[in-house]
Amino acid sequence: MAVPRDRRENVRMQLIHLAELGALLGMLSPSLMAQGTITSWGLDNSGQVSNTPPGPGFVQVAGGWNHSVALRADGSITSWGNDDYGQVSNTPPETGFVQVAGGLYHSLALRADGAIISWGNDDYGQVSNTPPETGFIQVVGGVYHSLALRSDGSIASWGRDVENQVSDTPPGTGFVQVAVGDNHSLALGADGSIASWGKDSFGQVTNTPPGTGFVQVAGGAQHSLALRTNGSIISWGWDSSGQVTNTPPGTGFVQVDGGGEHSLAMRADGSIASWGKDSFGQVSNTPATPGFVQVAGASQHSLALFDADCNGNGVPDYQDITDGTSLDCDGNGVPDECTIADDLTTDWNGDGILDVCAPPNYCTANPNSTGLPALMSVSGSPLIADNNFVLTASQLPTFQFGYFLMASSTGFTPNVGGSQGNLCLGSPIVRFNKIPTGSGPISSGPGGMFSFGPDLTNLPQGIVFQIGETWNFQAWYRDSNPTKTSNFTDGIEVMFR
Repeated sequence: MAVPRDRRENVRMQLIHLAELGALLGMLSPSLMAQGTITSWGLDNSGQVSNTPPGPGFVQVAGGWNHSVALRADGSITSWGNDDYGQVSNTPPETGFVQVAGGLYHSLALRADGAIISWGNDDYGQVSNTPPETGFIQVVGGVYHSLALRSDGSIASWGRDVENQVSDTPPGTGFVQVAVGDNHSLALGADGSIASWGKDSFGQVTNTPPGTGFVQVAGGAQHSLALRTNGSIISWGWDSSGQVTNTPPGTGFVQVDGGGEHSLAMRADGSIASWGKDSFGQVSNTPATPGFVQVAGASQHSLALFDADCNGNGVPDYQDITDGTSLDCDGNGVPDECTIADDLTTDWNGDGILDVCAPPNYCTANPNSTGLPALMSVSGSPLIADNNFVLTASQLPTFQFGYFLMASSTGFTPNVGGSQGNLCLGSPIVRFNKIPTGSGPISSGPGGMFSFGPDLTNLPQGIVFQIGETWNFQAWYRDSNPTKTSNFTDGIEVMFR
């Protein structure tokens, strides 16, 4: 089973009983869950690995046969991989979903109101026989059948029934989680006991461990796994590739899942153990790093959700953002300081806030003869060593000359020298009055803009920029509004690194 995580708790650091988690699945908004990036590995014959969507913002992943499905924080769904039956192209486009699951050639999703939608292959009614009511809190998909858990702890099954994987579904209530293999099914009771039914050719039903003390169950193709309260794992059923006998010993695991003939388990530190069939690297290519928050097995590939810790403080990014330790002004799930560290041009003034949220511009300009205020912008790099810094003034009247100014402090002097604009710099003011390749002034030309790239190794008046210094820039320009006059752009603040 693919279990999303509550943003307010670190599920990797504790064993949560599925009786509580079952209800959690139906009640939590995806935006309150851990938001991470997806890693995939193993067989890639249909793009189920190479087409894994990039970027953060995912809260749950699930695997089908040769396709995968993922839930985003906004409640929308992304699918990729094999699309022979529309299991990718027919993915519902709307939002409002809280859980996803994959079958052989079909997929399922659970809405916030507990309604289920299915799409893809429908040879055995695994789509068309989907229960129409609401009140479900979990869905899972097998080869040609599906299961859903209701809020009262009862189970609904539909689809292919050749091995009684539908008709032998246990009646009654009191279940807190369901799981499926190819043609067998499992359910976890509120008392920690396990029920299994369906295909039993390898003991995947009859060898189900008795007793209580289990907190999660999972199914592979023809084998099953269960997680105990102490974090240890037990496996049973088909052992063709060591998916049973090579089950890792010890404790400290917090989630398990089954693939075709391989299995996965996640430890409390977010590291992953894989074992069983490795014909496509589904075991040997398992990521070695910790920090994952969910694993999901597919037929011959696997997926994991990584909850990034980009600032290296030992706290997941989502928690830093939730706690207010880190800013995420653009709401993309990545702390601003990490975005800025990757690209300094996202924070030109060095205030630690992305420019899209807190622009480096200041001191509003007055409109010119175009009816618009002229604007300053910068491009290139704030790194002094790069010597690739460009000033641009735009929204200027056409074919007017001007020059750029700079100062180490800000100021405000309206209508200086009889102009129609505001001088936004403090004293002393330094002027760039020549174009780089000649001795003439800079012209706004037919486009109403001009740019200048100063040589940072040869600045006017012998000025030398120092790392960490902030300088302010502005442009002055001629205008006719309606008679001959001048004006200024707004100001822009740049911290050089």
